[in-house]
Amino acid sequence: MKTCIIFSHHYTNEIVRRRLDNLKKYNSDCHVVSVGLSGYNLLHGSVIINRNLWPTNKDINIFRKTDWSLGDLCIYQTYIEYPDYDIYFLVEYDTAFNVSIFDFFPNIYTQDCGVNYGPNFDISEYMWYKNYNHRFAKIDKQHLSTTGPTTCLWFTKNLLSKIVKECFLNKGLYDNMFSELRLGTLIKKFTDIKKNRNDIDDYISFVSEAIVEKHTNFFYHPRKKIINNE
Repeated sequence: MKTCIIFSHHYTNEIVRRRLDNLKKYNSDCHVVSVGLSGYNLLHGSVIINRNLWPTNKDINIFRKTDWSLGDLCIYQTYIEYPDYDIYFLVEYDTAFNVSIFDFFPNIYTQDCGVNYGPNFDISEYMWYKNYNHRFAKIDKQHLSTTGPTTCLWFTKNLLSKIVKECFLNKGLYDNMFSELRLGTLIKKFTDIKKNRNDIDDYISFVSEAIVEKHTNFFYHPRKKIINNE
């Protein structure tokens, strides 16, 4: 399968550069592309997201960092730039790993998508829904869903093409939705939500201790605790 790996980031340093190099090393048969928003110190050759094409989150201003809520846009922009791949896989810059995406996520071969929160996740208790659900009156409630953290996600071309078209043509409908909620809702409009692997909660975690010691192979992404509005 022709696979495009999307490496999202918003700054550049030696760790970020090394992580991109390792992503290419472990996935030598894939096309790895770095992506980010304009106005940041991005890796050379990165795809720059055209904000005008996509929904805006300017009215929710999460913790004074609106751009933090736009993590899904890198997926849509990459598809526009590179529309001819079979699989699109997203990795955030702060995700650690020591194995290829196919070795760690074998469900890529059988599922049209893979996300971190499963179909039984209770959206009513999800903070990005509870705090802003009054803004989603025009969206069919049966489609509201979330991916969880926007890393270690994948989509087939068939599914992503539908998501991108919907998001582009009806972008006003999806304004002011936190990225995880917007992306999950778009997925559920066209297919069922599916976890990327059953034990992903061991890796997308608030707890970082002994990840390497516990697991021979891993993709690990630290979840951020929301402490205050600073």
